[in-house]
Amino acid sequence: IYSFETMVKNEVIKLKTLGDLFGLNVAVVLNKVRESSRDISGIIEFLEGDMGVPVIGVIPFDNRVPHSVNIGVPILKYKPRASVSKRLKECGEILEEWMFGKAKVEKIVDEIITERLLNF
Repeated sequence: IYSFETMVKNEVIKLKTLGDLFGLNVAVVLNKVRESSRDISGIIEFLEGDMGVPVIGVIPFDNRVPHSVNIGVPILKYKPRASVSKRLKECGEILEEWMFGKAKVEKIVDEIITERLLNF
C-alpha cells in the first residue's frame, strides 16, 4: 500500500507529463478537503516545493454541495456565503489570472460589463 504522499506524487507526475506533452502549464486544486490546515500546509509544501506544481485553490468538503447538485442549484447561488462558495469563487479568480494574466482578465470583465450595459 502506498502512502498518501506517494499517491499524490504519482498523480502529479502524470499531470505534469500530460502538461509537457501538450505544452500546458499545470496546477492543482485540492477539492473536498477534510484535513486540518496543518495537514494541508504540508501537502501544499510538498506539491509546490518538492513537485514544483502550484496549488491554486483549496476547496473544503461541504455536505451542502451534493444537496445543491440534487436540487439543480449551483452551490454559489444556493449558499453564497458558505466557506465552500467563497473558496470556489476565490479559486476561479486565481485560475483566471493564472491562465490569462491580470490584464487579460480585466479586459474580459470590462467587455462583459460594457456588453451588459449596452443590452440593458
